[in-house]
Amino acid sequence: MNFSDPTQTPPPSGGGVFPSRITLNLGGRDPRKACLLNAFLLCVGYFYIGQWQKGLVSLILATITFGLLIIPLCIFGAIDVYQQAQELQQGKALGQRTFFRNSKT
Repeated sequence: MNFSDPTQTPPPSGGGVFPSRITLNLGGRDPRKACLLNAFLLCVGYFYIGQWQKGLVSLILATITFGLLIIPLCIFGAIDVYQQAQELQQGKALGQRTFFRNSKT
């Protein structure tokens, strides 16, 4: 991309390869399904709604602690991903590291 050309605009800051905000058209994705995925399949709900960084951190924490944090992570994650999926369904943008109803509108 040639930034000296006035017809071309530079990419938005923070976008790059890993977007800092998620704005998805969930199509039929249900907050309840995301909640169940996080509750029973540790962190899969985060990947389902596009917050892969939180899903990856949950997996790493569970692995590092030899599974001691699995139950708290599942409970916390299920509540969090349900609320995050509701925010996405309402058309709000979410950051990769937002928790509960901390959306960026």
